Amino acid sequence: MVFFGAAGLAGLYSLFRPTQLILTREGFQVHGLRLKPLVPWNEVERFSVSKVKSTKFVSFTLKAPTKSPAQRAAALVSAPSRADGNIPAYLEKGAEEVRALLEEWRTQYSVAD
Repeated sequence: MVFFGAAGLAGLYSLFRPTQLILTREGFQVHGLRLKPLVPWNEVERFSVSKVKSTKFVSFTLKAPTKSPAQRAAALVSAPSRADGNIPAYLEKGAEEVRALLEEWRTQYSVAD
């Protein structure tokens, strides 16, 4: 009963405060039930679209030298692929549109190493 009550409260919370993708010059964050850590643009190697069953995600892969336990904690969903994290593509736009937007921001705001 406690489990289903907690799941019901989480579902109700998401109705009034849906998941948001926050883009800043420094990086991106996802705000859902809780705010995920900032993922800096210059630490992202690439964005891609992946599909698990019928659900599409925008996956991101971090550059190899910058992977740390704290950065791996920024992953939103553990990925069955080789990606370091996934961003749900139900944020008002399709997965490919979100991927293109993220790639555009990464290109524009990524600081050269």
